[in-house]
Amino acid sequence: MRIAHVTTSDLSVRFLLLNQLVALKKAGFDLAAVCGEGPWAMQVHSQGLQVFSVPMSREVSLACDLRTVWSLVRLFRRERFDVVHTHTPKAGLLGPLSARLAGVPCVVHTVHGLLFHDNMPVLSRLPFILAEAATARLVGHLLFQSQEDMKVAARLRIASTAKIQYQGNGIDVQHFNPVRVPTESRLALRREWDFPADGFVVGMVGRLVKEKGYEEFLKAAHALSLRWDNVRFLVIGPVERDQKDGIDVEALCPPALRSRLRWIGMRLDMPELYTAMDLFVLPSRREGIPRALME
Repeated sequence: MRIAHVTTSDLSVRFLLLNQLVALKKAGFDLAAVCGEGPWAMQVHSQGLQVFSVPMSREVSLACDLRTVWSLVRLFRRERFDVVHTHTPKAGLLGPLSARLAGVPCVVHTVHGLLFHDNMPVLSRLPFILAEAATARLVGHLLFQSQEDMKVAARLRIASTAKIQYQGNGIDVQHFNPVRVPTESRLALRREWDFPADGFVVGMVGRLVKEKGYEEFLKAAHALSLRWDNVRFLVIGPVERDQKDGIDVEALCPPALRSRLRWIGMRLDMPELYTAMDLFVLPSRREGIPRALME
């Protein structure tokens, strides 16, 4: 069986799907990843997986979206996939549409997290609900990683219950077992950041976008730093310049807090970094499955 997993960005393939794709390949399936161009595609390819790059924007752009559909239809027809399995919101809308136009027999979508929540005004929620409903109409199966999201979708009649299935999500608990991390790495990292060895380090991990709660995090960090001398703050996550709600941590950081906060960008040594923290927080406004919290 020939299967294409489609996401908007190569980052999603590498960090959300790679383990799943490798497992499917080992089980005997013919796997391919389809995503926008980016540096992480090579790591996916190094695992023995085909990677097809197509022009794809995470923001709404009619011209770019039409190019994406045209590219996907051509790709799906040429490669003759038996299954197209989409992930992430934009790919979840354009991918199933393209698959239907190309005559792909089976189309599946995984909801990694609904883009709306109860605290949003009704009119703000409506476009996202309609987009999810449009995706649901185009696919044969709708998989959910969150049971709460699945219940919301059923309540709002986004999809028929016959299409809905709980998939779940998880992490490799052994990979993040702190016993595997050398004890000296905690102190070495603190020296690297110029943090005191006995300081109390509060860490946060997430893409640098507003909805992850960075404004709230920085406000709380500033208040705490005025009360305790030994508290320090660590921010780990990639810049999202192509997102409308992308933020600049350094620009938002109050001047009095800058000597106590370190933003170290995108990192792959997460088990070691978690061990260097005393407290982990995730003030995100919306999460499908909070993987960083589980880690």
